[in-house]
Amino acid sequence: MPVLRFSKYGAAVEERFNWVEQRGPADIATNVGAALETLDDNLVFIRQGIAELTVAGSLGSRDAR
Repeated sequence: MPVLRFSKYGAAVEERFNWVEQRGPADIATNVGAALETLDDNLVFIRQGIAELTVAGSLGSRDAR
């Protein structure tokens, strides 16, 4: 199972993954696990992109005043 570093949201997603892994079809659990691993592997870049978009958005709102 992938280890997420997403705080409370990561914990909630992991709980859903555990549920699918225990009760759902194996191929779906495998796909969900792979998607979560990809997200976790790219977390630094995701956070950086969100930060850049946030800064760009706040700069744009200042120009609109």
